[in-house]
Amino acid sequence: MAYREVGMIEVKEVLRQWLEGGGKKTVARRVGVDPKTARNYIAVAEQCGLKREAGVAGLTDQLLGRVLLELEGWREREHGETWAICESRRGRIKELLEEDVRLTKVARLLGREGTEVPYSTLYRFSKEELGFGKATPTIAVLEGEPGQELQVDTGSVGWLWGEGGKRKLKAWIFTATRSRHRFVYPTLTETTKDAIEACEAAWRFYGGVFRVLLPDNTSAIVDEARNLGAQIQQTFLEYAQSRGFVVDPARAGHPKDKARVERSVSHVREDCFGGERLKTLEEARDFAEHWCLREYGARPHSRTQRPPLEHFLAEEKGRLLPEPAEQYDVPRWSAATVERDQYIQVEKALYSVPTRYVRHKLTTRADKATVRLYEDRILVKVHGRVGPGERATDVSDFPEAQRIYAHRDVDALKRKAAEVGPCTEELAEKILDDPRPWTRMRMVYALVGLARKYGHERLEKACRLALEAGMHDVTRLRRLLERGPCPDEPRTPAKVVPIARYSQASRSLRPAAGAVSMETISPELKGVLKRLKLGRMLDTLPERLALARQQKIPHQDFLLLALSGEADRRESQAGELRAQKAHLDPEMRVERWDETAQVILDRTLLNELVTLRFLEDHRHVAIVGPVGVGKTFWAHALGHVACRRGHSVLALRTDRMLKTLRHARLDGSYEAELRRLIAVDLLILDDFALDAMDAVESRDIHELLTERARSGSIVVTSNRGPDEWLPTFADPVRAQSALDRFTSNSFDLVIEGESYRARQKPRLPRRT
Repeated sequence: MAYREVGMIEVKEVLRQWLEGGGKKTVARRVGVDPKTARNYIAVAEQCGLKREAGVAGLTDQLLGRVLLELEGWREREHGETWAICESRRGRIKELLEEDVRLTKVARLLGREGTEVPYSTLYRFSKEELGFGKATPTIAVLEGEPGQELQVDTGSVGWLWGEGGKRKLKAWIFTATRSRHRFVYPTLTETTKDAIEACEAAWRFYGGVFRVLLPDNTSAIVDEARNLGAQIQQTFLEYAQSRGFVVDPARAGHPKDKARVERSVSHVREDCFGGERLKTLEEARDFAEHWCLREYGARPHSRTQRPPLEHFLAEEKGRLLPEPAEQYDVPRWSAATVERDQYIQVEKALYSVPTRYVRHKLTTRADKATVRLYEDRILVKVHGRVGPGERATDVSDFPEAQRIYAHRDVDALKRKAAEVGPCTEELAEKILDDPRPWTRMRMVYALVGLARKYGHERLEKACRLALEAGMHDVTRLRRLLERGPCPDEPRTPAKVVPIARYSQASRSLRPAAGAVSMETISPELKGVLKRLKLGRMLDTLPERLALARQQKIPHQDFLLLALSGEADRRESQAGELRAQKAHLDPEMRVERWDETAQVILDRTLLNELVTLRFLEDHRHVAIVGPVGVGKTFWAHALGHVACRRGHSVLALRTDRMLKTLRHARLDGSYEAELRRLIAVDLLILDDFALDAMDAVESRDIHELLTERARSGSIVVTSNRGPDEWLPTFADPVRAQSALDRFTSNSFDLVIEGESYRARQKPRLPRRT
């Protein structure tokens, strides 16, 4: 029979019925207890002085209390042997429980150590003797003074049902500790900016600021959660200081620290937003405020027994700090590194920093008006806020030598060049002669810097030579100073040459375009082709596969077809690269010649030139004629044909080539430049003998024509015939020697007719 606990009422009933004359068995049956239990109750009562003759009046409360005390002692039973074993291992059991070892594991460890006890006995012993499993008693926290504390929690409270689908709706839930008056502010995110925005809305709702805010450990407010001294997020802490309240976060894992709002999220989700179909965030905020004031705020609270709104207005409203007059400007805190140019990026704008902070990581604070920079909480710099993409510069941050560049002070840079000498100043002015002179300031800095290494006098002399040669390149000027000036012949004045009988120029043509479609190829085949560097075969492989299936081409023939196409493509690409390196006009190709052009030329000779046999025989070509008839076009077209056949080509305007050679003489790179002109298979010189040449230029042309007499081919275009080239040379002897070698080994292609450029003249559209 199971043991049943008998209460005080049953004890009193047993004694009452016995005193009224009932038998012990009869009383036990009526009360529902064991007869032995009834006899024990009566025996204890008699020992305490209860007399049956006294009747029910003798059963006083004092006597009944003594009986119950005696019965409690009687109920205590002696423990068995297993309890004694637990008592002998008390220290070991207590040690394991203090180490947070599970009680079931304690039983196994004791068994492993030779102590076998039933788990039920171990559990009762640990609970009664060692306090195992007993809950810590709770202490009710006082409500606090009115207007002091405001608890806040966050969580998901429902959905927004917009046109693009539903979005999860979150909310910041504020609850006044004393009155339980609640404010709900829905948001879509939980950032620090949202937390500040929610607090600002709460101050407007309550009509003032509470002195203490008790949040949970949300990352929007707390950087590092601790039981004591939690690290508040810097932006929110600055906001709390500006509004005059204290942030007291709950301890991590201790929800009872803010018990007033611990269940508020589920209550708001079910009672406020449950079953609602809100579409916009503004609609959700209006609905939440109405619920706080008209529904939740008007119902009596189960704890205070007063409506929260009425309670708040009566006790807390007048105790709050004043409501903020202006909207808070939320600053943006971040960290960034100062770059080598002494600028740091904050909110997509650049701000100057003193030189000593280059490569230092600074903490930045940006609001609507200012940007503050800190290093180890020490203020470094303050700037006025500028927009994204703009630059805020304090010239005093830069070293003295760099302030000119920071200011883009072109005049100051010219004055520094003038300190070296008049030639240096003139060269600096020519370099800076540009619609955007600040883009050339680095070149002038480099020019002025040469004076520190080579001295003012030597730099001034080099600048004078550069001005005479028309050279405005600082790199060549530096080489000139490193190697020293090369001896040069005196320059003679250019002669006035009669105008040529040809006076028209070349024209331009428009290209044609095409497109190729592509089918899906297996990824395995793509991978293999790319590993073999045959990835470009994928451009034409679908069409070739379709052709092979349609015509049932054998595998060997299909492989030959595909690889031949790839070989042709590579040869074509190599030709394009050679043409690009040769400075050939991509629009001037043989296939793009306009057959409707009103020009006359020797078609037989042109067909012969296109075969490039003249290039194989190291012969030259002179293409002459008036302006606009296509001289430059056919010269570049022959260059394209040569590039496609694997020859090296270089196309230059004659005046630019001579200028480059003159500059190369100054910096000592003349031999290298001349070797570059001689080494190519085909050299194209456009506008040859257009202007009169001095002695130096005549010698350069003589050297070039002589060296390439039998080592390579030259194609020249000119508005003058070969018989008119001689007067353009300064030295007749050198001219006759060079021109005789050229004309005796060249084909003359004469093109005559109307200029094609007349067709390209812009005209107003016809009005209908």
